[in-house]
Amino acid sequence: MKRSFFDPLCVAVSSTQSLSLTNAGNLDHNLTVQGSDLSIDLAPGEEEETSEVGEFLQARTHRFFCRFHQDEGMVGTIVVE
Repeated sequence: MKRSFFDPLCVAVSSTQSLSLTNAGNLDHNLTVQGSDLSIDLAPGEEEETSEVGEFLQARTHRFFCRFHQDEGMVGTIVVE
């Protein structure tokens, strides 16, 4: 997470992997995966790691966004294999 964008915009992971999130920007950010219960808020400089992706996401392509900056284009996709 950076100023008002995700880097990278597309992530491919296996269902046994976790996601490592870092807010490298100077604003509060969020990672919300559409159609799931995953929603994580991170203050500037914070880091968080999720449990295995397969515990909360099915194998397919999912859209994710920052609920604070979605209107500014802070969106991406995650492909769970």
